[in-house]
Amino acid sequence: MTINPIRIKGNWDEGYVLDRHIIKSSIIDIDGFGNSIYDTQRTELGELIYQIKYKKKYDKIEDAMKLIAPFIKQWESIQDVQSILAVPYSQKREWQPVEEIAKRIADILPKAIFCENILLKTTNEQAKNLNLNSKNHLHGTIIQTKPAIKRHSILLVDDLYSTGTTLKECVEVLRNDRNIDQIYVLVMTKTKEMR
Repeated sequence: MTINPIRIKGNWDEGYVLDRHIIKSSIIDIDGFGNSIYDTQRTELGELIYQIKYKKKYDKIEDAMKLIAPFIKQWESIQDVQSILAVPYSQKREWQPVEEIAKRIADILPKAIFCENILLKTTNEQAKNLNLNSKNHLHGTIIQTKPAIKRHSILLVDDLYSTGTTLKECVEVLRNDRNIDQIYVLVMTKTKEMR
């Protein structure tokens, strides 16, 4: 069981994506409605995230954490993080995978707690569905519901990284809070579109 962390640059202080989501994907057939049927090979973590998020196999989160935990324990920069936030979701689900992962990461870090509903998305639009010219339509759609009450660093967690637009908007909002010091980001997997 391995992952291949990749450092990602953005308006955060330090960030990583733990692995690619897909190794390869090819069309193998067309269904009766004209939709393509794909043969998709995912990384180990990519498959677990897919099963958790889209197939509702919530028991797979423990397997995912076996891959994630060693990286969390060795990432020196985040050992003093006190708050862990999940990137707000676009689609309402009865069980939000990114929040569950963020809660388990908080259990690993010695000083951290998971802070729920600090960031909210005011639209259901997903950045991955916008064309490049309309990415700025997400500007102003993320809000911070409560200010930090003391100066500290945070870890922002997401499950999939495609364009990075939502993640960057979250960081931009958090930068306006004078009590937030360093902002670190951790994303489980990245799609092929990442530049």
